[in-house]
Amino acid sequence: MDNGKDSTEIITEKRFNDLILASRIGGFPLNIKNSSILRSIYNVIISLCFYSVYVAELLEAYNSSELRQAMKIVRVIALHTYILIIQLNLRFRKDAFYSLLRLTEMFHWEDLSKLDSETGRLTIAGWIPRIQKILRRITMVYLASHITQRAIVAITEHELMFIGWYPIDTSTSPQFEIIYLTQIFTTVLLASVFHTFLYMYCIPVCIACSQLDSVKENLMHIQQKYDSSSEENESNCKTEREMQKKLNQCVQQHQKTLRFLQAIEATLNLPLCGMLLVLQLSLCIAAFSVITSWGDVVDILQGVLFYVLTMMLVCTYCVLGSLLTEKYESVREAAWASDWVGAPVSYQRCILLIIAKSNKEFTLTAGKFVSLSNSTMMNMLNQSLSLFMFLLTMKEKNEANLH
Repeated sequence: MDNGKDSTEIITEKRFNDLILASRIGGFPLNIKNSSILRSIYNVIISLCFYSVYVAELLEAYNSSELRQAMKIVRVIALHTYILIIQLNLRFRKDAFYSLLRLTEMFHWEDLSKLDSETGRLTIAGWIPRIQKILRRITMVYLASHITQRAIVAITEHELMFIGWYPIDTSTSPQFEIIYLTQIFTTVLLASVFHTFLYMYCIPVCIACSQLDSVKENLMHIQQKYDSSSEENESNCKTEREMQKKLNQCVQQHQKTLRFLQAIEATLNLPLCGMLLVLQLSLCIAAFSVITSWGDVVDILQGVLFYVLTMMLVCTYCVLGSLLTEKYESVREAAWASDWVGAPVSYQRCILLIIAKSNKEFTLTAGKFVSLSNSTMMNMLNQSLSLFMFLLTMKEKNEANLH
């Protein structure tokens, strides 16, 4: 025991120490119920800084008279809306997110094979520490590069990190420094929230996939080995006991994994609903932004980059969602293909239990009505490209009419 925490909670914090740290820096500590006064003040300040920047950007976009400039701001607003949805969920539902982390104590993916014995490639269990490292590096690179680049611009051109409308003159001191400090806090919150939720999605999904893989492999390796010698009866009984023991372990692991899958869906489907809507809107904004900036190479490249980054997020959520569904269904196939013909009735009943549980369709959803799958990803891609082609056609027709 340590500071009132049980042993499993300490293990959870060690496993996900970078996630816990990111949540604390972002002002929504997942594992702290009663914060100190200083921490509470910090949590309020960093949230207020983010909200003030967000409102300033909305006012700037509303007051902007030039469409190109407005679209630049709208792109940033779309990104910040994405972060806002996550931040509100992490702040007001942090107990649910932390409970999801605590459920991982049922599993020991660190003991699973990191390389596939047939292909030599990384298994899902092997990808988990790599994904953790990748997410950590992405966050650190974003923070270092963005703050450094904007600090240079602030010193040389006296320009804020984020464009926004403020009721005060931000070009003079100390107003400029105060607003700039709020935007530094905003940048820290953006990185923390982005890291936390992407981690909270990718790692639990990969853990679930690794456990489903483990169940599949264990089922396929249970073999009936009967002895035809004089001690046949005793040997056969021993074989049946060993098979039943291994199968019971598979059933238990499968039941735990199904419970974990339900927890993932219950915890993440609400924020994913808002986020997927924002991502779809962002793809449309990127397409419209490129059309309105036609002729300005720099602005077109920024719009294309915004589109690519948004699509990468969509791909991450949908590809992992499809992978989880595929692994879920593979357990049923492995159970059916296992060596159960001629096995004892109790063994066959356990196999039927696994098949029956796996027959119930499972897929991660956004708000219980849109599945996170490859088909959803392709639909979003096709819709945004269709909008782009439609806007481009309309632009060419307008230009032809003018001439």
